[in-house]
Amino acid sequence: MLIFVVYLYKKFSSLKVIISLLFVIYSCSWLYLVKTKHIILFNYAVGSVNSNSMSPALIKGDYLIYKKKDKNEVIKRGSIVSTTVVGQDQDGVIGIDKRVAGIPGDVIYICDYEVLVNGVFFYKEHKDLTDCLHVEKFELSKNSYYLLGDNKFSSYDSRFFGSVKFQDIDYIIIYKVSPNSDVTYF
Repeated sequence: MLIFVVYLYKKFSSLKVIISLLFVIYSCSWLYLVKTKHIILFNYAVGSVNSNSMSPALIKGDYLIYKKKDKNEVIKRGSIVSTTVVGQDQDGVIGIDKRVAGIPGDVIYICDYEVLVNGVFFYKEHKDLTDCLHVEKFELSKNSYYLLGDNKFSSYDSRFFGSVKFQDIDYIIIYKVSPNSDVTYF
């Protein structure tokens, strides 16, 4: 940081400009932290779970270690990823952690709360598909992923906001640390 300040001083030779630039950088980093709730260091981030939408895999109070996704990353079905989406009330973005249920080319069939990916139920416990009120079927396009919460009755996921593009996925969750200090590797 000191080298950066010296560089700025030589470049701009004005203390006011340097202080202004540092304030802008500091403000932007805090805004990013507030938006994503992640503390970032060397392409890894730390965050906490604030809902039970991924229960039982992730529960409120768990701490997560995220790895920044690089542009050549292969995102696998079953991975848990982090992204930002428009909130349910449509007045801002929220950070979410969800499981990758569908990858590019998969056929998704939705019947109320039930989701089938390539003809296989995503959730272990499911109902008969004869009395569906809402039915939807589509194929995921190139670079599109379908994200679902493990708790199907209490999850704001792709069933509501649609598929997510590869470039919009920010992190892949690699570790979970529970309040009782149990560590789980994903």
